[in-house]
Amino acid sequence: EKRAGGKSLSVMAEGRRWWYSAGALRAVGQSSPEAPQPPRVRPQCLAAVDDSVMLSPAYQECGDASEGPLKPGDVGKVVEDGGISRPLLVVVEGRRWWYSREALVVVGQARPSAVASP
Repeated sequence: EKRAGGKSLSVMAEGRRWWYSAGALRAVGQSSPEAPQPPRVRPQCLAAVDDSVMLSPAYQECGDASEGPLKPGDVGKVVEDGGISRPLLVVVEGRRWWYSREALVVVGQARPSAVASP
């Protein structure tokens, strides 16, 4: 049904009829296209040369990290800090690979999101 100001939709809820403008409703489970989505932020590894590192839980989302020699559970050693584009050169079992900081965690270091228990 058309109402003043544009298209309206009739919705039955709890035995009553309610009228809404078409733009005010969305299907259950869908997000509003106007709602801004927060950016995904991954914690960055604070490793330095000579630190032992492992793959982070998010390594598969970090460029080509899954193609490197480091596999989940393996421990490698940082041998060079390459700067912004490919920051850490890691050696594992004699093989070298450049990993983004987001792809790694320092062995024995608490995760940034960890909360100490009382």
